[in-house]
Amino acid sequence: MSFDKNKWQREQYVRRKSEGICVCCGKRTPVSGKTVCEVCRQKARERWREDYQFYKNKGICVRCCKKKAEPERVLCRECLEDMKYRQRRRVARKAELLNLNL
Repeated sequence: MSFDKNKWQREQYVRRKSEGICVCCGKRTPVSGKTVCEVCRQKARERWREDYQFYKNKGICVRCCKKKAEPERVLCRECLEDMKYRQRRRVARKAELLNLNL
């Protein structure tokens, strides 16, 4: 019998969520409407900021963390194109909703 770490982590996440405790630490009550407590949110936010600065300083895309960022940018070409595509879709959906509400 082998140990499946991903399955165990998923089961732990589901169990903690159903018990109403932070899915990260399992110790505190989550922030209202979230699955993690304020302490874990702050730690994750700080880690994200550190990672962002690291990749930005190295000239690596801060989104995929794999490819070289475009000159004077923090994203690679593929991530820039994907963000532009998503933005156009979002604007189109908003315009469609506004037209439906008229």
